[in-house]
Amino acid sequence: MNPSRLSRLAAIGSLAFALGALTATAQDSPPQYTIKRSPAPGSLDPRIGATSPDLPLNRRYAQLTEGEKAIVRGWYEPLRPGDEPPYPERGLRPMVEAMMKIQGRLGYEGDLHLDATVDPDGRVSAVKVLRSPDSEMSRLAATVLVDTPFKPALCGGQPCRMEFPVRQVLKRGP
Repeated sequence: MNPSRLSRLAAIGSLAFALGALTATAQDSPPQYTIKRSPAPGSLDPRIGATSPDLPLNRRYAQLTEGEKAIVRGWYEPLRPGDEPPYPERGLRPMVEAMMKIQGRLGYEGDLHLDATVDPDGRVSAVKVLRSPDSEMSRLAATVLVDTPFKPALCGGQPCRMEFPVRQVLKRGP
């Protein structure tokens, strides 16, 4: 692993493995946005997250249709008009392909559910591992997220901190 990647990982600290309320905060008046969960306590809605089949992988947030933006906004408890969630700056493809490459190399199967905290500058400052088939997969997937630049969330027209959900089902190829 290169030194810059190690320093970025050191900067975010250790991974948080605890489930908890995920909030987004603005600098002045903090709206509280949480990622939606399934009705059952502690369960995760598999339709939420970066691998939704209804989203194109090759588009940035600004290039999504209004319907596609509504899908992304739907991952969160209702956002106020004008507020936006974070989104990978280059679209989903680079992040998804990097995770698929790792999965192909390691061969793990199962659900990978992560929430990345995206700061107002578009950098991932923390990753929560909610479900993973293996700790090595968790560590490498977190590295991918830390290395992914994001369009920051907007709260009241200002960049703010907000979580970004990643949900992937890892399967071995044919």
